[in-house]
Amino acid sequence: RDPSPSPPPIPTEPSAEYLELSQQPSTHIDDPSSSHKLLILDLNGTLLYREGKPQGPRRYRRDRVNGSSEPQHRVAHPRPYMGSFRQYLFHPKTLEWLDTMVWSSAQPFNVDHMVDQCFKEEKEKLIAVWARDTLGLTSAQYHQKTQTTKDLAKPWTTLSFEDGPSHEPAPTTEPSRSAYAHSALTTLLLDDSPLKAQLQPWNHFCVPEYTAQIRGRDLSTRQRERDKPSSDVQDAEGAVPQKKRKKPKKALGYDQILLAVIGVLDTIKGESNVSGWMRQCGLW
Repeated sequence: RDPSPSPPPIPTEPSAEYLELSQQPSTHIDDPSSSHKLLILDLNGTLLYREGKPQGPRRYRRDRVNGSSEPQHRVAHPRPYMGSFRQYLFHPKTLEWLDTMVWSSAQPFNVDHMVDQCFKEEKEKLIAVWARDTLGLTSAQYHQKTQTTKDLAKPWTTLSFEDGPSHEPAPTTEPSRSAYAHSALTTLLLDDSPLKAQLQPWNHFCVPEYTAQIRGRDLSTRQRERDKPSSDVQDAEGAVPQKKRKKPKKALGYDQILLAVIGVLDTIKGESNVSGWMRQCGLW
């Protein structure tokens, strides 16, 4: 049987039109709803840490309803403050100026699970959930670990009413089309991989990867908080005079990346050109 035709090669650098647009200075907007923004979220490494595959034969779990079996999901741990981040994204005031979607390079089966872990019952408020089947990969690339690129031109043409129907591969879930035309002026991609955004680098907020090591520190912080009340009681009993006590070492707190992202979003809502703002060192 003849192999299926390969998709066209993916560009490796920004277009001249994109670079020209990113050089246009951003100006302040008094009414954020007049320039609706689009937030595109990666999952693994950005919003959560996913444990490695268990050793040994692949495990399956049986569906109690239809009796079918499917591979067990790897355990996923959302980043600290994911609940607060979710509340911010879907607050009625935020929805007046922000569309949010997920775009992951994981396969649809895994994306659905990670979205459930991060967004719970509010996942229906995402305007789209895209997985590996939207990245323009060959059949071989789809099933291998390979470098992928998120070309933001795809959601810009697919999710806007003004641009008509998309001919890209169907996303994991049918998107609720945005009523707004998005572009480099309005979009922020949150991803822990610099290469994913090589075509539109000035629309990319590259966050540190949420790793097992960072999660370990977060768990240590949580344990210290649980242990703190008992130590406070001992101190209150006056076993050591105040002036003789050693000043405790400042402990590392939770990872605060998602809180920082909220701050960035609260800034770009008043900007006319996200790519221009980023290129003008808006983050620094």
